[in-house]
Amino acid sequence: MSRLKLFAVTTIALLTSCMPLATLAADVYVEKHNLNLSGEIRSGDAERMASLIAQEKGIGKFYVNSLGGDFLEAMRMADLVRGLHVAVQVAKGGSCVSACFFPFLEGYERTAFWANEDGMLPPQAKREQFIGVVGIHRPYLKSPTGDVASTQRQEDMMRKVRSYLMSKTLPQHLIDEMMARPSNDIYWLRERDLELVGQYSPGVEEALVSKCGYKRFNQSFNENWSKERRDELDNCTFDYWEEHFFPLQRQFIAKLHTGWRPWKK
Repeated sequence: MSRLKLFAVTTIALLTSCMPLATLAADVYVEKHNLNLSGEIRSGDAERMASLIAQEKGIGKFYVNSLGGDFLEAMRMADLVRGLHVAVQVAKGGSCVSACFFPFLEGYERTAFWANEDGMLPPQAKREQFIGVVGIHRPYLKSPTGDVASTQRQEDMMRKVRSYLMSKTLPQHLIDEMMARPSNDIYWLRERDLELVGQYSPGVEEALVSKCGYKRFNQSFNENWSKERRDELDNCTFDYWEEHFFPLQRQFIAKLHTGWRPWKK
């Protein structure tokens, strides 16, 4: 596995089903030890993703560009991302919307760009120069019938999702924004939102503060860090991942190779 630096940036907002979506199933592939997801998430995509991962010795990053799709399938993808301890990055010019937010949130490191403070996206030409954006809205069941039973299932699922997001220490205002937005609306994450989501989970961030002198991007920018100091931080954060999480990733891939899947209890 080549030595890949885990870039220090922030995260961004997702796209939603109210926008024109691709109708094809997601394209999942591995290129230069990096996992890639592009397109609508559909049933069976997580199994294809697991089969591809099982053929690798290691995964460097997970690049996503998806407007969402099947919520339950996205949660299975999130199981895979969590087990891999892999960095997730929204592809240049792309977006991670709706159900795509769940595997994004499970990344060891989460990297994306942000919307303007008024909620509008930067011009496409600008987004293509940088990392893609993230948007959120309420998860919903596929093809609801509109009867009382389906309404109850929808509300039960939302309660479970809210509990899951709280366990991931997602800021409460983002959970509220997500649950308040119907599936034909979207909230684009702003710069402040991404700072609160965090480039790393709280536990990992504190470990990097102690081991590497890690500071969030805006802090290091305001302190005029030199290129050499940023490079030192990048090297230290990679060394930490390689020492503590790469062995866990190898073990996880070995289990996938046997046919085991985390969603099959």
